[in-house]
Amino acid sequence: MNRIRLAAILLVMTITLPSFPALAKSIPSGMNCTEIKGLAPYLRSHRVVMFGEGHGTKEMPETFLRVVCSALSKGMSVAVGLEMPVDLSESLKAYMRSTGDQSARASLLQADFWKLGEDGRASLAMVEMIEGFRRLGQAGYPISIFAMQGSGRDWHINNDGKMAAKIRAEYSARPESLILTLTGNVHNMKVKPEWFPPELPAPIPTHITDLNPATFNLSSTGGSAWSCTETCGIHSVPVQANDNVFVVRESGLKDAYTGDISVGRTTASPPAVVANGP
Repeated sequence: MNRIRLAAILLVMTITLPSFPALAKSIPSGMNCTEIKGLAPYLRSHRVVMFGEGHGTKEMPETFLRVVCSALSKGMSVAVGLEMPVDLSESLKAYMRSTGDQSARASLLQADFWKLGEDGRASLAMVEMIEGFRRLGQAGYPISIFAMQGSGRDWHINNDGKMAAKIRAEYSARPESLILTLTGNVHNMKVKPEWFPPELPAPIPTHITDLNPATFNLSSTGGSAWSCTETCGIHSVPVQANDNVFVVRESGLKDAYTGDISVGRTTASPPAVVANGP
């Protein structure tokens, strides 16, 4: 084959190859995507990394969003798992595809989960975190989102086992993705501590040990959180001295977690839905 004919063939191949639009990869304005010191090695060496929070604060969902954004900005594909009923999955995906306008947010908040939530998972901060995920997706970053908690009348039966099953399913379905999850900080303990009440179920990581999850406790230096104890509202969080904020450090609970990350002083985040409407 002479050079002229070969050049012609290559030109035709170049012209007929499908062209894909370039995806914008600029970080959305106002978003904190800075790396948490000491966390990157775990994001590179584990495909499942779990974060546990004390519900009802502004700072803990913000920190989880920061972790997700940092991973995406380093070229990773991320699947985000949230401690929310699985029947919210479609509304979460619909919101991710939306413009995030008032109508889209109102549609997201129609579920009973948001209207009846009493433990901080239905907070305004959680909605703003999801909005951050949407903005990252719209900016072209490879992010997906899935709900993990059981649903229906018997949602609480073997709930940690159900959430583990959802993580396992995502692990298999998205072999290219790093799976980052946010739950309450009891659900993501690596082992069931001896001091656990016997009636409490084995936490999620005990069901997926073969996936080698890394787990981190998000702690604080005090502040406030919105929760329901004897009453629903703003409650104080005990003060804990810690000069190492946003740094991975050894867990004070021995092998219950891979490590601990303090978010500093927390601020209560109220429910996203108040009274009878958003």
